[in-house]
Amino acid sequence: MSNIQNKILKIIVFLIVLIGIIHVAAYYFHLYLELWWIDMLMHFLGGTWTAAFVLWLIFFSNLLNLNQKNNLPNFLITTFCTVLLVGIGWEIFEFKAGLSFFSPLTLSARWYWMDTISDLILDLIGGIFMSLYFYRIYRVNSLKNGN
Repeated sequence: MSNIQNKILKIIVFLIVLIGIIHVAAYYFHLYLELWWIDMLMHFLGGTWTAAFVLWLIFFSNLLNLNQKNNLPNFLITTFCTVLLVGIGWEIFEFKAGLSFFSPLTLSARWYWMDTISDLILDLIGGIFMSLYFYRIYRVNSLKNGN
């Protein structure tokens, strides 16, 4: 396993552990209801983790042979599409499971949709942040190796 693959895997593991710790603490101490920004943080981190995992899988793992070029547009397009798809899936899951912070039954539908759109935007911001960071790691590694 190359140095860059190892570094990316460490980031992926760190993010999922961080997400897990924050979620367990937020759930146990009812922080999702007490601190409005916890949900926002979790969506940002969820977007970063999703992007990290997908970018690793497609561009760095050698598990899939998709012959994708490691360039910024490919990183961003892959991240945007995947994070949006996972984010929409998560919002559907939250709604169907009754886990939404805002529910159209308890508050107006307008607030529910604003929260959903805000969640998706935060997912995407986290994903784009991770795309830019991974691209930077890739470029620095390429320059060190003379590519």
